[in-house]
Amino acid sequence: MTKKQTILLIGSLLLIGLFQTATLREGHRWNTDFGMYIHHAENLLQGNEYGNVHYIFNPHQKIHPRSYPPIFPIFLAPVYYFFGFNLKVMKDEQILFFLFFLFVFVLGAMRHFSFHIVLFSVWSLGISPAVMTFKEDIMAYFLFLIFLYSTLILI
Repeated sequence: MTKKQTILLIGSLLLIGLFQTATLREGHRWNTDFGMYIHHAENLLQGNEYGNVHYIFNPHQKIHPRSYPPIFPIFLAPVYYFFGFNLKVMKDEQILFFLFFLFVFVLGAMRHFSFHIVLFSVWSLGISPAVMTFKEDIMAYFLFLIFLYSTLILI
């Protein structure tokens, strides 16, 4: 990759990050599992029992597990530690995860596709309406994509 292409990709990632941050909505949709993730992060910081999130598990209606794996809450914990229960900052962290995923995506895609296709793909993903929806949730989607694509590249 040439220096000009590198600058263009980094500039694209920065512009996508600014666009994603500028279009964040206030508050949070209250229909996801984000509360458990945040409570797990809080438990990690306070030394409480990890699974004690005050969720009443109903074995007859298995909508949510009793607790979630600790990977995503470990990444939420520093944000919770420094900013408390600040949904805006947690959403900003989601955008950073997304940008890092795009970076990993570029590393893998440059092996197989031309620069123009990769750049088009980055922009298509970066301003996709689906991504615009996902960035509003404090969920493990983008962190999962980082691990998934990194693993696929290593394989």
